[in-house]
This record gives sequence, structure tokens and C-alpha cells, in this order.
Amino acid sequence: MTGTDPRLPNTAASRLPSKPPKAGDLICYRYIWINRNFARTPKHADKVRPVLVLHREPLGAGLFQLSLLAISTKKQREPDKGLAVPHLERQRAGLKEKSWVVTTGINRVTWPSDLFEPFDPPTGSAGAYARFSSAFFAHIAQTVSQNISIAQAEKERKLKRLMKRG
Repeated sequence: MTGTDPRLPNTAASRLPSKPPKAGDLICYRYIWINRNFARTPKHADKVRPVLVLHREPLGAGLFQLSLLAISTKKQREPDKGLAVPHLERQRAGLKEKSWVVTTGINRVTWPSDLFEPFDPPTGSAGAYARFSSAFFAHIAQTVSQNISIAQAEKERKLKRLMKRG
């Protein structure tokens, strides 16, 4: 699927900025949910959506690996799986609707790619991308880290139970 999400502000299907996004930046991406069919590719994603760059790692030759978190307009069923974006942060980032950062599924992708579309920052913003405040970004990163630790501990408990049975 191609095209942009009409709910996003100032989004145009023009060229991406040449400067790669960094941690804390918002961009648009054809996001694939982790619980979806793995045979699908990002080119077959449901829609282009805003995402938060959680981490950027250089790969060399002008390529970067980005770790992305989806931003959804649907509240997560389990409160620990998504963080509500406060009104001021939505304004700062230019998001028009109530939104949640999904903190349990990370997409890792290579930049640049035709899977990205521009997400122009709101008028008056500094830089090529929209951003959340550094305090809100730190809260998101801490929540993701806690979720990863909890998931890892659960995997270890399951493994120990399996080993006791064997």
C-alpha cells in the first residue's frame, strides 16, 4: 500500500530529508505489527503511520539501522503496552488525534528506504523531523526497557519449567 495517512499534519509524498532521523524523531513508515502474518512485508502494511525512532545505529556506507515504535490512535488493551501521548506532546509533534506509543513491538529497519515517507515537523519546530520532548522520550525508553526485561524474565521462567519437566 502506498500513500500517506491523512490524519498526519503536513505530510507530503515528496523527498525524504537527506539527514537520517535520530532517536526521538518522528517519521512515517509502513509499519508491520509484530502479531501479524510474518509472510507480509512492509510494502504490504495496512497503512503508513507515524513512528518514533527509539534507536539509530550506523551500518556504514550511509546506511543506518533504526528501531521504531508505532504510534497508534487506538488505546492499547493492556495499559503497560502503550503510553498515552500527552496533549502538549501531541501539539509539539504535530499529531492531530489522541495517540499512544506502542511500547511492546519494535520494528528494526534500514534507512534510507522507500518504506519511509516524510513527516514534516509542525511550523516553528527546529530540525527536519517532528520530535517529542527529551523528558517524554526518556519515559518512553524507560518503559520499553522495562517491558523487555519483563519479557526476558518470563522467557527464562518458561525455560526453567521446561527443563524441570525433561
